[in-house]
Amino acid sequence: MRVEKIKTDKIQEFVEYCKSYREQVDDSFLYDEDLKSFIPDEENPTYILLNEQGMIIGTLSLMIDSYNRKGKKARIRIFHSMYRTRESYQMLLKASLKHLEGINRLYNFVNENNPEVIKILESLGFEIERYSYHLAREEDHIIKEAFPEEFELRTFQFGRDEEDWCLVRNSGFAKLAGSEIPITSEWVSGLEGDELILEGGMKLLYHKERPVGQVAISKEYDNDKLYTFIFSLCLIPEYQGKGLGRNLLRAAMNYGKSKGMPQAMLSVNAENDNALKLYLQEGFTKIETMGCYRYEITDAKR
Repeated sequence: MRVEKIKTDKIQEFVEYCKSYREQVDDSFLYDEDLKSFIPDEENPTYILLNEQGMIIGTLSLMIDSYNRKGKKARIRIFHSMYRTRESYQMLLKASLKHLEGINRLYNFVNENNPEVIKILESLGFEIERYSYHLAREEDHIIKEAFPEEFELRTFQFGRDEEDWCLVRNSGFAKLAGSEIPITSEWVSGLEGDELILEGGMKLLYHKERPVGQVAISKEYDNDKLYTFIFSLCLIPEYQGKGLGRNLLRAAMNYGKSKGMPQAMLSVNAENDNALKLYLQEGFTKIETMGCYRYEITDAKR
């Protein structure tokens, strides 16, 4: 076995490998829409494990966009080996560390029902940081949202609302594990054209003319079924606990239903008790638990 940094002639084989094994890993960034635009570069360093015949038998692909680089961390897109041996994972990890200047941490989400891989990762030095729940709602009926007077839910407009989006998100998620790093207007602008986000699926809630809440709506595939996926649902602190989050959730679900996706999914940090309670009250159920494992990169490991 040998490890190489991926080259152009191996991209298609890498894509097919991801499609073949994405059900065994966190597939958040392995949808067809993601893979068809995949280009290995400084933001997407990718390493492949090859057998004696030169076929891909494992891979480690990272995501280091401006948001992650700001936090000196890299998000793992896929870390997988066909043979699930410690040696194969170690070879991929060791190769990647040589080229991660300015990055101090890797993080990877792993399903708790995958103890074999968890054991390998822990033996390599990965440590659990937090857990998150993946929730689903199968009911068709959704209560209509109803915001109090002087509140208005508006559709986000690129080129106009980036600063408002950042203001709400950075305030609402300031203490949420995994989201503490502020986003920028430039990062939000980069979401334009994202094929998974529904057209008109980014919403801002205003109290008079003050931005106080937000929610984003995309699509999620699960077992060949299409779901509304709800993310970035938050309110600035002084507007929390007033029922506004519940109505943002209902608005997002109703928007997805209007696009032909009455069932919904979302993820929530396990320690976020208030949000979890809300989602369960609104008909969501837990379908899986994911562990976020971090790997601290020291000079000695490079």
